[in-house]
Amino acid sequence: MATPRTLNELFFGSLDRFGTRPVVLRAKRGGAWRDIGYAEVTDTVRCLAAGLRELGVVAGSNVAILSENRPEWAFVDFACLTARCADVPIYPTLPAGQISYILRDSGAVAVFVSSKAQLEKILSIRQPDVTPALRHIIAMDDDATGPGVMPFADLVARGRAALGKYPRWREEALEASPDDLATLIYTSGTTGDPKGVMLTHGNLTSNVVGGLQYLDLRTEDSCLSFLPLSHVFERMAGHYLMLQRGHDHLRPERREGLRRTCSRCGPRWCCRCRGCMRRSTPRWSRGPRPPRSRSGSSTGAGRRARRGRRPCSRASRCRLRSG
Repeated sequence: MATPRTLNELFFGSLDRFGTRPVVLRAKRGGAWRDIGYAEVTDTVRCLAAGLRELGVVAGSNVAILSENRPEWAFVDFACLTARCADVPIYPTLPAGQISYILRDSGAVAVFVSSKAQLEKILSIRQPDVTPALRHIIAMDDDATGPGVMPFADLVARGRAALGKYPRWREEALEASPDDLATLIYTSGTTGDPKGVMLTHGNLTSNVVGGLQYLDLRTEDSCLSFLPLSHVFERMAGHYLMLQRGHDHLRPERREGLRRTCSRCGPRWCCRCRGCMRRSTPRWSRGPRPPRSRSGSSTGAGRRARRGRRPCSRASRCRLRSG
């Protein structure tokens, strides 16, 4: 297996190696799990990439994604990459004012929104002097409608009708170089306005290749999508890395269903950031709490004991236990 140098090489290489497997994504909708295979992913990504080109989104353009974790997030991400565009992930928890700054600063020409609530934020700031470059809004949910809003399914259909115009989709996508811009990720927690971090294909792909050297991944493993895909760690380790190894991804409807998802589906991996799972992770997957001092902080002995009990690897990934 050749070592990928770009995210597009990673994507197509995974399709070539694992394309016969029936499942790459499992998503919960309406209380039921739905399996999504490699063939569906390939078809949807190709149609979306063609659809973007039909809208006039050219190579080198920036496309924003304002969405929670869901299969469409992955579809749009790879559609942008294979169309030689850079995507701009936006946290769906951000208010309209911060979203308008990111859209304006990045020069995004299109934005994908997940729901009616996210669409309302975009419509409230869509003004020529606020988001001058924004030309297209694509909504994933059927009930997310409004003036100048294109349904996700319509963009897929438009791209499917134009596939004959882009017969070299794969070949052109593989022309991307490691130095090509793959994404603009806006920082949080900084002073002043957020800063757009420019990450190339080589940045992310090299992390995937390096991370695989330290993870004990098994053929039958699955990964729970826990952190937001707008977070670069989830995107690299829980999205690209798992695709490179051919593992399926679980996308539950909401975080409150974590315990049920783990007990029924048995994922062995999920990404975590230090401290972020303390409230969300069920007690059975965290281990005993460390002893606390009178001041309320963890004692040194407690911290050491807790580190010994945490089922985490050096790559800051968490192995979930089913009981």
